[in-house]
Amino acid sequence: MSDDRVDQDFLRSGLFISYMSYHATGEGMRLCLAVGGSTYRTERLLKSKLHEYFHQGIVSSPISSANDEAAALLTHWIPPVVKTILGQIPPSAGDYYAELYYNLA
Repeated sequence: MSDDRVDQDFLRSGLFISYMSYHATGEGMRLCLAVGGSTYRTERLLKSKLHEYFHQGIVSSPISSANDEAAALLTHWIPPVVKTILGQIPPSAGDYYAELYYNLA
């Protein structure tokens, strides 16, 4: 299956994405994202992994072709195999969580 086909199936899967991005001088950038069947589930997953200080920065949206720019970029960072698996199972059957750290110091 081509990446374009996987992406199109993933965009129609009815899933949601929640993410939190934190930037600090000297600390770099921390990006956390969760994909699941509802905003409640994805936000709950992020909150279980993050310190309470970061909870106010969580942003959620449905995964679709109408995503805002940040959510659209983040969906491209989800590995194709994860997109395939989540696109084939019922939205309530699985979640995905990832953390990315960048520090140029």
